[in-house]
This record gives sequence, structure tokens and C-alpha cells, in this order.
Amino acid sequence: MIDPYTKEEFQARRSNQVFRCASNRINFHNNKAKKIRHNKSSIDRKLHRNYCIIIELIKDYEIINCSKDFLLGKGFDFGVLTHFNEYNKHRYPSIYDFMFYEKDNEMYFQKIFE
Repeated sequence: MIDPYTKEEFQARRSNQVFRCASNRINFHNNKAKKIRHNKSSIDRKLHRNYCIIIELIKDYEIINCSKDFLLGKGFDFGVLTHFNEYNKHRYPSIYDFMFYEKDNEMYFQKIFE
């Protein structure tokens, strides 16, 4: 057999053995996960920053409003979101457990209760 991590040939001791040793298996899967994390990092960083900004602003309230310029000044990126949430027959952009919408030049954030 050929080890997928080191590309070296080895004699398998079991019929389902893929890697020469456990450390090669662990390193192979760690490197695979590292590549995935690296590819997602630019979006995850923005989502994390957006979420932290919302948490900082909303505190114990269910809904808050603030200007779009204020949010942009804090570093909020309106280009990333996790999903759309349906509320009162409308679809609103959402970041994790918060949905947001614009009304009269103000941005409103509302905690999603499900």
C-alpha cells in the first residue's frame, strides 16, 4: 500500500489500514483541516468581527438601531452574513442569531427568538 500522507510504500497489517502509522493519519487530517480553516479565514474573520460589534451594541436589548455610518466606522461589513431569516413574510439578512434591516436610514438589529 501507499501512505497518502508520506507517499511511501508500506505493508498493511490490517485490511482497512490506509496510513503507515497513526501519526501519519493524524498529520494528514490536521493538514486537511488547516487548509479548510485557511480558506475560510477571510470570511470567518469578518463574521466574527460583525458578531462582536452586534453583541457589544445590543447588550440586554431585544432590538437596537444605529446609523449605517456608525456601523461602518466600527468596522462592520455588510457584505457577509450567515443566512436569511423569514419574519412577517419578509426575508431579512442575518448573522448567526441576529437579523438586521434598514429603515429611514437607520440599521435595526433584532435578536432572533426560536
